[in-house]
Amino acid sequence: MSQTTALEKDIKKQLKQAGYKMTPQRQATVAVLCANQTTFLTAEKIFMLAKAISQDIGLATVYRTLEILAGCQIVTKSASNEAGIIRYQLAHAHQLLLVCKNCGRVIDLDNETWQSITQQIQQQVGFKIQAAQADLEIEGLCASCLKQRQTKILT
Repeated sequence: MSQTTALEKDIKKQLKQAGYKMTPQRQATVAVLCANQTTFLTAEKIFMLAKAISQDIGLATVYRTLEILAGCQIVTKSASNEAGIIRYQLAHAHQLLLVCKNCGRVIDLDNETWQSITQQIQQQVGFKIQAAQADLEIEGLCASCLKQRQTKILT
């Protein structure tokens, strides 16, 4: 097994404070989430990646672990389209997500973009933001799906 990162140690500490043990299967799930911090992953994808770390892990265990992590606010869950596909990612202080309603793609914009938006709000509305802790999820069409729709209209 690979070196435990500081983030993984912090998550272990959070779980312990919430009354949970860090089992090898939970450790594998956490390791996958930590290695893919900027990506939303389905439980199935997490399972496939965790299986390489811990052969003893099962899909049901991954789901249970993700629910525990979500309950402890260590991960965030996002339903990415009408099909209700749930994706998971380590929780961040601020998230600005663009979710394609057609294909389910999730685009996580960087912190610089978030700061730019909050700065525009302050300038245009005259509202002094002291703390911004909520996530913002905007639904629409990604560039690829938009291009496909425009192509269909032209043909």
